[in-house]
This record gives sequence, C-alpha cells and structure tokens, in this order.
Amino acid sequence: MYCPKCNEFVPESSRSCANCGCKINSSQSSAGKKVSVAAHPEYKELGGILLFTVVCSIIGIIGMIALCLQWFSLLNSYEADADFDDSIKIVGYLYIMMTGLITVFEIKYVKDVINREVTFLKTFEITMILTLVSVIIARVIGLFDQTKTITSIISVLGAYFIWGLYYTSSVRVRTYFETSAYTDESILWKWATPPDPSAPDFVPETTNKKSDMDKLIRVTEDAWKCTCGNINPKTMTICRCGEKRFAALAKQRAEAVKKENN
Repeated sequence: MYCPKCNEFVPESSRSCANCGCKINSSQSSAGKKVSVAAHPEYKELGGILLFTVVCSIIGIIGMIALCLQWFSLLNSYEADADFDDSIKIVGYLYIMMTGLITVFEIKYVKDVINREVTFLKTFEITMILTLVSVIIARVIGLFDQTKTITSIISVLGAYFIWGLYYTSSVRVRTYFETSAYTDESILWKWATPPDPSAPDFVPETTNKKSDMDKLIRVTEDAWKCTCGNINPKTMTICRCGEKRFAALAKQRAEAVKKENN
C-alpha cells in the first residue's frame, strides 16, 4: 500500500511511513479501504468529472454575475416608488451581496482546482453553505415560496453529499492533487479516507523505448527489489542507492537466465 501523505510505498505490516512518519492505522490499510495501483497517466492532468465541475463553476459564475446585475437594476428602478418597502429593499441588496459572495468562492474553487490547492474541498463546502443562506434570503424577500424553498434546500444538501463523496473517493482527484490533505482541510469530510493514487510515472509500452525488455522484467506486484536489497514502490524509478529500476531488474533477469542455462 501507499502512504496517504507522501505516496511512498509502505509494507502491509508497517504501522507508519518510513519516509514521512505518518501513522498508518487499520482503516488506512489496503484491506480496509479502496485501493488503486492501476496505471492512469491521464489522471495527473485535469480531466473527467473534475474538469466538468470546473466548467460548470465557470458557467455558474457567468450566470450569477448576470443575476446580480439584473437584481441591482431592478432594485434601483424601485427607488422612486414610495410604496416600496425599505426592509424588502435591504433584504434584496443582502441577497445580491450573498450571490456576489458565492460568485467569489466559485472563482476561488476554480482557481484552487487548477492550481491543485488542497483547500478546494473546503472552498466547495463554504460555497454550499452560502447557497443555503441565499435560499433562505430568497424565501424572506418572497422570491421563493415554501415548496420551492424546501426543494432548493434538499437539492443543495444532496449536491453537497454527492460531490463531497466524489471528491473524497475518486482516484482521479487523489492522483491529480498528489496528496490526501484536502480532507484534513475540509469542514465536514475530515473523517473520509481518500483512495490510493494511480501509478503516476507509468509509461505506456507503445512510447517506451525499452518496452520490449521492460515487458520481460516488469513486476506485477506493488514493489520491486533492487540489487542492493532495498524494496522500492513500483512508482519509484530509481532506488535510494542510486540504481535505476530498469538496470536493477535487467541484472536480476540476466542472472536468472544465466542460472537457467547452467
């Protein structure tokens, strides 16, 4: 298995990571959580559902800016209306401020994801909380009736749960951010344990110049043994002693072939 903090290989029997000292409890073992050591080099880049959330956020930002401008123009048009309740006007401007604040956090979410900031999940949660508050304000100023208010609250809570579950259980997200620290930064998802990342340094055989030889010596386990005796994770291409994985495995295979011939 791999350390949830630094992504170094950790033997199943170990209770802590030798590289960073992170404690590995039973809930973090490969037997107790979702594990993935499959090779997905594309996960290192922004894509899939994670990219979809960024695109949706950008569309939402444009829509909320337009909504703010529309409401601001509407409230200004009522300035000359003597019958217009000032309290409703105040709440209306508060609604515009809340919508603007949501827009700011949506922009921050996009920035966090693109820059691989571990605060992205917390930013998402704050956005959901502000959205709930805006729904309540919309109810106060009469924009939403009771049914629409309840439906909107259920929708926001449902979206929070579904997307939060995706962020904390997705191999793509874990691989893209190169750390699981985003759950530590979270407000309500601190208990979640993200899965192991996919193998980030995988090179497809079609583009690997040493693919023919490497195909013969590639190990199927999660680790490879160097000639010096060190056990290294499959994601490491160079042993701590300085010898490259290809060279070490090539020597081992040569020795094995020599023994067979003798």
